[in-house]
Amino acid sequence: TIGNFCPLFSQFEKVTEVQLESTFLTSDPEMNIYAISKGLLLKYPPPYTIAYSYDLTKHGQPDNVDVYSGHRIVIYYEASQKLIILNDTLEEIIRPLYLEELGLEDISIVFTTENNDLWFYNYIDNSLTKLNGNFVPVIRSVNLNKLFEYPKTPSFMVAYRNNIYLNIPSTGVLILDVNGNYKTGLVMPGIIDFQMDGDFICYFRDNIIYRYNPITHNTGQVNIPQVPDVINAHIYKDNLVIFQSVGFSVYKSIHH
Repeated sequence: TIGNFCPLFSQFEKVTEVQLESTFLTSDPEMNIYAISKGLLLKYPPPYTIAYSYDLTKHGQPDNVDVYSGHRIVIYYEASQKLIILNDTLEEIIRPLYLEELGLEDISIVFTTENNDLWFYNYIDNSLTKLNGNFVPVIRSVNLNKLFEYPKTPSFMVAYRNNIYLNIPSTGVLILDVNGNYKTGLVMPGIIDFQMDGDFICYFRDNIIYRYNPITHNTGQVNIPQVPDVINAHIYKDNLVIFQSVGFSVYKSIHH
């Protein structure tokens, strides 16, 4: 069980919406919104009137995109083991790299920390390796077998506020410290991905955003406005981002 459910009733009013055909939509804790649309990676900073873009046409559709640090965007292609690192205006920080140049292989997930370290998940060894911003290994291999083993595999990982969060769809979310040591595990099976709102772990299911507090183990519920074709929704304090098949919209809660 995930503790007690406490509904957070709130009315929301729409602030803005952007129509967009996309194959990928997400946001970061600064409420920048990212999309892949017609071969471009787009970043919409608030108030969402303009977008930065990066051309992906020669690279194709990435296997994972990590936007969570806000300052660096990491784009990763598993088949070619190609890594692209962009700055906050979507310009290449360095030329695209291949992981064999860094002495890494069998990597399925790459993500960055707030201080520009990079973590690499090796699915064969079930381990994490950390390189610093100059691609020097600082943590060589954190073995995760004591936490989970194949066929349980992580679908999603982010670094946020000195923790690492791993989503294992069959079991839940694991929280590790900055060095990859186990801190705690949350039994939350069946979620595809999640986002952080302060200390809360938030995930969307059936028109409800669940906000789990890892300290109190309480889960709040936020009912989102009834709009069609919702794919996912993120919450940041009083703000709501709704991702739809036709684009995204941003709402603010109205306190009575």
